[in-house]
Formats: sequence, C-alpha cells, structure tokens
Amino acid sequence: MYTDKHDDHIAEAVSTADIAFPYLTSKNKTEPSKRSNRGSYPHLINTYQYQPSSPSCSQEHAGIAGNLLTDGSIGVDKIRISVALDPDSITLSDFLYRLLGEWGKRGGKVRIPNFPEVYIGWDYKRSIMYLEFNPSRFVWHIGISLCPFSWLIDLTGWVMQTVLKFGDPKARPLFATEQVDKKTGEILLVYPEDWANEVWVSLLHLSADFKALDKKFTLSQLEGVQPSRTKAALSYRNKGILNTLTHVASAKTTRVSLYNKFNERQGKPEPDAPTVAPNTYRFEVQLPRKSIAKSSLGRLGGCTESNSAARLLQKWKDSGFHKDLVWEGAMVQVIHSSELSNTEKNELIGYQLACQYGVPLSNYDPKDIDRLDRLTESFRITKALPITAQGPSYGHLELESVSLVAPLKTKYRRPRTKKARV
Repeated sequence: MYTDKHDDHIAEAVSTADIAFPYLTSKNKTEPSKRSNRGSYPHLINTYQYQPSSPSCSQEHAGIAGNLLTDGSIGVDKIRISVALDPDSITLSDFLYRLLGEWGKRGGKVRIPNFPEVYIGWDYKRSIMYLEFNPSRFVWHIGISLCPFSWLIDLTGWVMQTVLKFGDPKARPLFATEQVDKKTGEILLVYPEDWANEVWVSLLHLSADFKALDKKFTLSQLEGVQPSRTKAALSYRNKGILNTLTHVASAKTTRVSLYNKFNERQGKPEPDAPTVAPNTYRFEVQLPRKSIAKSSLGRLGGCTESNSAARLLQKWKDSGFHKDLVWEGAMVQVIHSSELSNTEKNELIGYQLACQYGVPLSNYDPKDIDRLDRLTESFRITKALPITAQGPSYGHLELESVSLVAPLKTKYRRPRTKKARV
C-alpha cells in the first residue's frame, strides 16, 4: 500500500516537501522515509526535483543490453496520462487557478516553480485530469538524456502527485481511499498496490539515441526508406541539410522517425539538458492512443521495461532503417581500385553520372556506348540506381547496441571481369 497525508495549507505543500509528501524526504538519502509503507519510491531533493532510486531492472530485454536501458541511451521522451478525480475532493476553479495562474482557464502549462514543463487539461463532464510532459526533462539533472523505461512508472506517479498536491492537497484520485491514522487521527490517502493500472496512457514516445561514429554515415544513405504499412516516405531539410527521415502518418497512427539530434539541439539549445555529442541520431516512435489503447501500454502499469523495449524493437524492425548502408563513394572506389586505365576509369564514372542525370552523349557513337555498357555490366552496375547508391556496404545501424556495426550481408558481388578485378 502507499499513503499520502492530507495537508490543509497549500503554502506548506509548496514550500515543504516532507509535509506535502510524508513518504518522500528532502534529505539526501537513498531510501524513502520510514513513515511510508510504499516500499522503494523516488524522493525529493531540493523541492520538486525528481531523484530516482536505483533502476529495478537492468537485464537484457528484447536483445537490448541492460546498461543501455539505464544509461539514457534508450527511454521515453513524452507521455500523456489521464486520471479520474473525485470532484468532491477539490474546488475545481481554485484547483485550476493554483495550477495555471489564471481564472477560467481549463488547460495549459502548470506554474509550479522550478518544475520542468507539464501541461494539464481537464474534462469537465467526467472529472478527468490530463497531464502531458517529457519524462526525460525530469532526469536531465542526473546527467542522462532519456528517461529509462524502468523509471517511467514511478516518475510519472511522482509528477502526478506533485501536480495534485500543488493544486489542492486534498485532491483524491478515484482509485485512492481515505483512512484515519489511529495514532495521530490524521486522514491518509491510501493507494492500492496496482494504482498505476488505473492511470490511462493516451500518448507515448519511445526513443533511442544512436552514436554513428563512422565518418561515412549520412542520413541521405537511408533517404527513401519507407517503413512497412505506410503510404510514403518523407524527408525534411533545414537550410538545405537533411535532418529528418519519417513517413506519412495521421494523428491517429504510429509515426517513426530518425533525425540528427545533434543538429536539432544546436538549433534549439536546452541549457538544462546534458550535452548531445556530434553524430548522435535519434530514432523515435510516436504511439498515439489508438496504437496503444488495446495493448499493455494503454495503462501506466503496463509501461514496464520489457513491454516498452519490445514495442521499440518491433517498430525498429518495421522502420527499415536497419538496412545495410552504402557509402556514396563506394562504387567509385571500386572502379578506381580496378585494373582499368585512368582514362577508362574516369570515362566509366562520367558515363554513369551522365546516364543518372540524363546528360546527352551526342559525341559518342553507338560502338562507344556499347563498350561502356559492357563495362558497366562487368562491374555489376545498374542504371536503375544512382552510382552513389551502389557498391559494397560498410555497416548498418543496430538498435541492440545503438551504434553502427558491421553489415548484415558480409559478401559483396565483385565485378565479373579480370580487368575489373579489385
């Protein structure tokens, strides 16, 4: 069971963490307060700063190494939850005013001091509170970029209770019950052990940060890759530079994307965030309500490390971004490594580029064209693809290690002729 004591004064809830959260402590300890029968739960250091306990899970899940699931390489960077409140436990206008700072507003950014961005919405008919936030912002002070899957449930519960306590210390979720402490006579809110199963999730973003340290890698090598069961691939450029690969998707369908996280952070600095190293690329899966409503991820209690890792891996396989990569200069390098004369090498490369861009070859007679076509065939070059997309692969992106590793296909079909041998 886990308990939460009433506090009649919102000022005390704002200024004193121990009073607002009797099972939490503002002292620098690694264990929760003994006054709580919750068991291990994150505590407060410097009011409203999340401090997780050690991750409960660090084993391999879905083939992903345990250390990558806890060091911020893989995690959650957005969640939207909904929880039903007892309408009689709050005065709604006062509750929303304390959270939003304006009378009459029914949603917006909460104004808790020194608190990362959290957005609240309210369903008047059903007395449901909606919260949307980036869990990763609550762990940046620890020095990691993404909120690990194993911390998500506790962190989300902490954020939810912090918002409730700030709005009204008496705010009670419907799944909580009131009990009187026989020793002190104080009223306690008692949460069931499976409280997280009563919190609905309507949006979840799962992410992984890849370190592509090979200088040959560029996003353009994956441009045009279309994830399975999608209508079309999309590419986004900023000032002429390719930064994002994604696909056509509606607001109700899952969207996957791969983008240059370093460039994004350079364009939108976050002073409180850990430094993003160059050559960092983020794979992101955006799961809307329709995608998770009938799955275990539709409730906060089901957003476990194993379930989240399995869904991330599934979407990675569907994305196609794991295909073997070909460096733009690979085929040119193959040609220059052959036994052709320098004149023949340059002529063949020029011929391929002319065919690719539709340049007229009026100075060549049919015999020259036939000779170049035979030479093209001997190098196993196809005119259906740009020469920059052909040649041996140098590697592929692997989710299990969030890095660029050896190619899936280790054998390359070398040129046919002895003269073209490399």
